[in-house]
Amino acid sequence: MKGYFYIHNNTPVIATEERPDETSFYYQANGAYLVHAEYYEAMEEWESQLIDVKNKTHRQHDDVTGEPTGWGLMDFPDFGIFTGITPGTRVEHNNGVIHKIL
Repeated sequence: MKGYFYIHNNTPVIATEERPDETSFYYQANGAYLVHAEYYEAMEEWESQLIDVKNKTHRQHDDVTGEPTGWGLMDFPDFGIFTGITPGTRVEHNNGVIHKIL
């Protein structure tokens, strides 16, 4: 199956569709930008179809500052090999196990 890799609530997940873009739901009122209620409905729908990533995942950190720098799959394609992956990346998976980055 094909999907998209994301981090949701600090958990690696796969979504069948791209995450809704908040900026496409903006409207202007009284000089301020607000978000249409449809965005929250779209996010609720998007969240309902998320699949947890079952590969061993790891959050990368900068060696000096300790700041988070990204995510990676530890067992892709073989255990011990680290493959970096960024949110929004299209992937191929089998029930949550990512086996190919597209």
